[in-house]
Amino acid sequence: MIFILSQSAGEPVFLNMKSIGIILAAGKGTRMRSHLPKPLVPFKNKPIVAHLVDSMKEADIDPLALIIGYQSEVIESHFAADQHLHFIHQHEQLGTAHAIVCALPFLENQTADDVVVVVGDSPLLHSATLRALIAYHRVKENSCSFLSADFSIALPYARIIRGSKGEVVKVVEERAATSEEKKVTELLSSHFVFDRETLCSYIKKVPQDSTTGEYYLTDIIGLILQDQVAVGVLKISDYRELVGLNTPEDIAWAESVIL
Repeated sequence: MIFILSQSAGEPVFLNMKSIGIILAAGKGTRMRSHLPKPLVPFKNKPIVAHLVDSMKEADIDPLALIIGYQSEVIESHFAADQHLHFIHQHEQLGTAHAIVCALPFLENQTADDVVVVVGDSPLLHSATLRALIAYHRVKENSCSFLSADFSIALPYARIIRGSKGEVVKVVEERAATSEEKKVTELLSSHFVFDRETLCSYIKKVPQDSTTGEYYLTDIIGLILQDQVAVGVLKISDYRELVGLNTPEDIAWAESVIL
């Protein structure tokens, strides 16, 4: 995942571009079976979400907004000393796209070019991978870019459907996938970079799911593709970096992973 950026007078053309970040961390995390809110469950001697905060800072993503809901006061108290971290409350957990809607005042008050959006339960995600995704997004001049990998284990993530030339034609959540689509092993685990203005515009158009009543961030991809706006995928070699941790068993598995 190395990208050579065009240069002018010895400096990268994207030198002055800025990325801000959003971490989705409002869920209760019932399957963790912990008295703690899921973002604060320990993993390798610090809270799960703290790994994401550190990786995003190392990737020069600043400022950061943490979207919180369940036991929000406990999470705010834990990170109170971090002046680079903003807290956004999602009082009703109506899905990942709804979380971004809650963040619109924060987003619209920024001057950044890009918005990096990650889910807060993927502590194995490296800062180098985030840097590579941002570089890819800028080199390709996409409005939306996201990470993918071929998963060798079964997980209920969205499937990436490609056309005859390898282009993304569709992203479908597992619950809505056909039997053939469910056979696809290239999965999306909801780590994105968006052009800020594109995100602010399209997030308002994401429809409510008729079955669950939630609004899903993955549905924004179809809306953008429908308007023939550039969407890109950076496929990484090791799917383990993208796995979300939802249970104590997941934590134990991830503790043993060396990337």
